[in-house]
Amino acid sequence: CQFLRCCVALLCLVLRDADAAFDATAAARSGPLLAPSATSMPSTQDFLLRTAEPRDFAAMCELLSQLTVLDGPCGPPTRGDWERMLAGAAAREQSIVVAEDAHSGALLGTASLIVEHKLVRGCGRVGHVEDVVTHEKARGRGVGRALLGRLAELAREAGCYKVILDCADKNAAFYEKSGYRRAELQMRLDLGPPQRGARPPAPAPSKRVLSLLSASTEIVCRLGCAHLLVGRSHGCDDPPLATALPVVTAPRVDPNAPSLQLDEAVRAQAAAGGPIYQIRSELVRSLRPDVIITQEQCRICAVTPEDVDAACVALPSTALVTIMPVTLDDVLGDVVTIAAALGAPERGRRLVAHMRARLGAIAPLVPAGAPAPRVAHLEWLPPPVGSGRRGPPGG
Repeated sequence: CQFLRCCVALLCLVLRDADAAFDATAAARSGPLLAPSATSMPSTQDFLLRTAEPRDFAAMCELLSQLTVLDGPCGPPTRGDWERMLAGAAAREQSIVVAEDAHSGALLGTASLIVEHKLVRGCGRVGHVEDVVTHEKARGRGVGRALLGRLAELAREAGCYKVILDCADKNAAFYEKSGYRRAELQMRLDLGPPQRGARPPAPAPSKRVLSLLSASTEIVCRLGCAHLLVGRSHGCDDPPLATALPVVTAPRVDPNAPSLQLDEAVRAQAAAGGPIYQIRSELVRSLRPDVIITQEQCRICAVTPEDVDAACVALPSTALVTIMPVTLDDVLGDVVTIAAALGAPERGRRLVAHMRARLGAIAPLVPAGAPAPRVAHLEWLPPPVGSGRRGPPGG
């Protein structure tokens, strides 16, 4: 819904403005973060970044064999080991990213991020980068730097205050070009091989999430659960990593038409009683989502639960999460609702507490007795369409 996305966007702007008042101290305590320029994605058309999948097993083995030894006391890794690793990645807060050649589909490189939860620094989080490797035939194409940039994005979305990694002295210059700096000293204790034949138990499967609302996609990512997303709506374009997901919806009117013509087309479609958006049912079924997130605020703004029920009748076991915020507090409540549906309720509570604290940091910045500006909140222009009852308390 437009209102919900506006609220999330407003929150983002407000929270950015509160950085000087709230995060400056934390930044000083935690040391410098990676500079934005160091984590920006190189512009390339010849490869793409995506989350690792079961079909990547053989290619991953080839890549990692160029980095280290694959065999262990239990023998070489099996396809079952790989599938269990991917299934448990969400529970471990691990993201395995691969670079795929846009023409041949071959894997060009891989890197992993594991999020560590700490009690220090206000229960802060640290991202650990592991297993960074570019195929020997793909070096010099910017693959490694692109992978590191993607992991830095994921770490930020997970709320990490720093990202660390171990590397050989000969590779230090490469990481420094990507914004890393030498810090402290690595210590190591070798524990010896595990008991032969002992493999870890299979973890519980992770949830597969389909977001049909741009605001909910942003919320899922802000919760550090971007790796759970398997699909998105046509309007989900932020954060940028979401644009790589399969698109399962499309408007039945031309979204690029002039404002007035688009308004007339939408009104005609609504008057006819038909849905404003098309859902690609077969694609949804192929994605096998455990959770679908949508809204019931407005059938014009985004896909509704009724649209989902009509188009996805073959998904009886899927949990449908519906949000309908009216106030800013409702938006924060929806963060908790979505987090609970993803199996991460504590993340939701922590994120909302963090948002409220940062919002609260703005109050002292407003001069006492300063006149409040008069604001008109419009959802559409032309023709002018007011937000109606959807707005801030007392507004």
